[in-house]
Amino acid sequence: MFRAVIFDFGGVIVRERYNSEITTQLQWLGENEAQRYQQIEAEAARGHVDRDILFKTYKELFKLDFLVDLDVDTPRAYADPNLRIIDLVKILKSKYKVGILSNNFAFWAKILKEQDYFKLFDASVISCDVGMLKPESEIYHLIAGRLEVEPRDCVFIDDLAQNVEGARKTGMTAVLFKDYDSLVAELVNLKVVKW
Repeated sequence: MFRAVIFDFGGVIVRERYNSEITTQLQWLGENEAQRYQQIEAEAARGHVDRDILFKTYKELFKLDFLVDLDVDTPRAYADPNLRIIDLVKILKSKYKVGILSNNFAFWAKILKEQDYFKLFDASVISCDVGMLKPESEIYHLIAGRLEVEPRDCVFIDDLAQNVEGARKTGMTAVLFKDYDSLVAELVNLKVVKW
């Protein structure tokens, strides 16, 4: 029987705004530039690179400065809350512990932690705070520990296949998030919710 439901943040709890622009630009990068992008993103998500260096690298790689127009110190610059998912979290919270496991940058994690919907969760692990990233197995064990459950007692929801696979390797039941309706169908199938 499940005792906890763990959500990825960006792409599940919130719809990230800047990622679509980056994804569009990535297709035009050469192999070396793509590797540089992946490396700087990983270092920022581990909390080792600050915002100025990250944005400078974006500007160099993508030859544009789309983030200049964003007020990066406000949550709306980063993401729009997925209100249907937030309502689902409220329902799940009556029966399960709920957690967040997110790869994220320190400057945005700080803003997001101040949002009302973030306070719904019983525990969170943000990569920049712990120096680990999904899909590393240790980070899944860490969120399970903070929720005081075993990995086998958790359902994990993420929009990236490699993170879902990482969770499964630790013994969690994992669901690849596509949209609200398919998530609810998966949770009904797992007997997490009745709909």
